[in-house]
Amino acid sequence: KGVESQVRLLAMVGAADPDQLVRFTPRPAVRDRFHQVAGETLAHLGVNRTIFSFCPHCVLEDLDEFEGPARARPWLRLQWTISHFRSCDRHNVHLITTTPIRRRFEPFDFSETIDLYIDKLDRLADEAAAAAPSPFQAWLLRRLDGQRDQGFWLDQFPLYVGAQCCEALGVSARHHPKVETTSLSP
Repeated sequence: KGVESQVRLLAMVGAADPDQLVRFTPRPAVRDRFHQVAGETLAHLGVNRTIFSFCPHCVLEDLDEFEGPARARPWLRLQWTISHFRSCDRHNVHLITTTPIRRRFEPFDFSETIDLYIDKLDRLADEAAAAAPSPFQAWLLRRLDGQRDQGFWLDQFPLYVGAQCCEALGVSARHHPKVETTSLSP
């Protein structure tokens, strides 16, 4: 849930940099229904709190790289929890959206959910739909990394405003004016 003291404790247990983990952990913002991450503000639906997406290629790499129980080796990337990311910029494939077990008042359990996919990862990686690199996602990553170009008009706005503007432009460029956005998949 982004409680700073808990994030710092987790960093200690996992031998991670606590300041970095706090910086890149989505936390509720002062404004109702907004989130803060990496010094940026994301709108209510900008951070997925009950689902996440993942790249099967990244998870396979984690399984090969790390030791321990299979379900504990993959790690959750920030991009997999931010709703504006729909593809893996490393492997150029669409992300797979999960449906974790829902527990009242609790965030999803990444390890528990990814464990459901471990036996299917090779097939999922083979079947993953190709996705060209996205300039929109590259811009999002730069913003989350603290980079702004004062000459670029989108960088004049809070991240959630720029992201929603880009998505609205994309929808209007690809669909008729009366499309119901709730009917669109990521």
